[in-house]
Amino acid sequence: MLKALIKKQASELFAILFLGAGRSASKKKKKKSSDRSSFVLKATLIGILFMVLFLGICLWAWAMVEGLVSSGFDWMYFFLFGFIALIACIAFNAFVSYNMIFKAKDNTLLLSMPIPPRIILFSRMAVLFFNCVIFSTLFWLPAVLMYLTTKFSVAALICGVLITFVIAMIALALSCLVGWIVALILRNKTTKIILGILGSILVIVLAVFLRAAMNFMMVGIIQNAGAVDEFMKENFPWVLAFGKAASGDVASFLIMLAIGLVFFGVIYFIMSKTFMFIVTARTGGKHKVYKATDQKSKKLSQSLLNKEFSFLFKTPVYLINAGLGSVFILIVAVLCCFGIPMINETLPMLRELSTQPGVEFPFNYLNELIPFGILVVPVFCTAFSTLSTPSISVEGKTLWILKSLPIKPMEIFRAKLNLHAIYCLIPSLIFVLLLGILCKESPFSILAMVLGIIAWTYLTAYFGLFIGTIRANLVWINITMPIKQSLAVGLSLLFNMVIAVIFVTAYPIMMQVTNVSAQTYIIGFAILCAVLCFIFDRWLRSSGCRRFVNL
Repeated sequence: MLKALIKKQASELFAILFLGAGRSASKKKKKKSSDRSSFVLKATLIGILFMVLFLGICLWAWAMVEGLVSSGFDWMYFFLFGFIALIACIAFNAFVSYNMIFKAKDNTLLLSMPIPPRIILFSRMAVLFFNCVIFSTLFWLPAVLMYLTTKFSVAALICGVLITFVIAMIALALSCLVGWIVALILRNKTTKIILGILGSILVIVLAVFLRAAMNFMMVGIIQNAGAVDEFMKENFPWVLAFGKAASGDVASFLIMLAIGLVFFGVIYFIMSKTFMFIVTARTGGKHKVYKATDQKSKKLSQSLLNKEFSFLFKTPVYLINAGLGSVFILIVAVLCCFGIPMINETLPMLRELSTQPGVEFPFNYLNELIPFGILVVPVFCTAFSTLSTPSISVEGKTLWILKSLPIKPMEIFRAKLNLHAIYCLIPSLIFVLLLGILCKESPFSILAMVLGIIAWTYLTAYFGLFIGTIRANLVWINITMPIKQSLAVGLSLLFNMVIAVIFVTAYPIMMQVTNVSAQTYIIGFAILCAVLCFIFDRWLRSSGCRRFVNL
């Protein structure tokens, strides 16, 4: 039974990563050529991404290994990279564990069968362990390879490779512990949405802070390696045991392996005792007594838009992952409000500097770069918003309800486009108007920036709906599949980032060649976006509607 459950979970993971349709890899598919091309494309993209990350970490390890290892601080070298690998595994798998273990749609079905809950839990944790092994290999193995170039030994090679599984085991236990705590907190549906949104934002802020502080922390540790070595020997001897285990000490390796097994066993025991309680817990709020009241009629477009916003704000995973760019824009706008005195002091000085003779590029074009620079922030932040891309896929098996109603497909498309546009435009327009007023830009410059961000937002919405219609996934097992793990979302992000990079890099080049003003460039960009929106709109009205009907 355990083998069958692990095989089922592995096939689902394979389908998520490579097939993009949430279907079991063992089933026969009607469109074999389409699935084969999707598998090749996804495998190629994932392989390239992992190779780039692997080589980058190898260069990072090569820059650190000689200084630390030659000074006799082997344990410090391995501890730093082991800590990075552990944090990376937890960051990538903490919320995945919550969704895969406690929010899987087939939990009720499996629990209704004569299968012990501990077996169901272990099968899901086994697949998560495979994920942890992949990420621990990506961040840990380069450190081992660079160490072997300076101090090669068979024991170091074997222990260094095996430590990968120890790190993955500890990361799995911590990830499942985080998922278990989240599941306990979010058992009550009334607090689930607010806590989910606030928790996700907090995790993002902490991740950004840790990434910014990581370099300073590592530089400080390396510069004060002697003092850190003495402090660790006195207070945290197990850290030295980890470094010795990775460098080839068999006794230390066995100690670390025992620690990993005991820690995993304790977490598994606790979760197995509470798994049934969490999965079967009632998540409803207070019972509502409905009273007969007069219902006000609404326009069709307003009703569809209200439905889209209602689903968006009731689904924290959808709101945070697909609407992350708008959160960034609001954060930057708040920071700019705190920086008003500094803006008022430095901006006149910079404007005066740009008028001085002999000033070189880019300071001689500062007046032109200010409106362009203001627009760059919402352009890049909006590029991370993909609300329209999974908007059809998140309907799932309930899409037939919309299709059965006397509603034209284009009306449904328009509601999803407006959802994306309204959610992204409000913070973007606030940012553009706020910075335009603070920087004392002319009304024409502010108007050009407003037109530019409106056209760009609608282009991201149209392309997202275009690729989301082509790559619609209605048979997902967990809602995170179409939102975070689909090829359509990846292509949408890639398209948005490519256009945003072209927008940013093309203007400085054009300034030196044609001396075009920022307002003219932004209006030209808005016209180009409007033309592309028209092309996608024509496709949605013809081929897109036919695809939607046949879903």
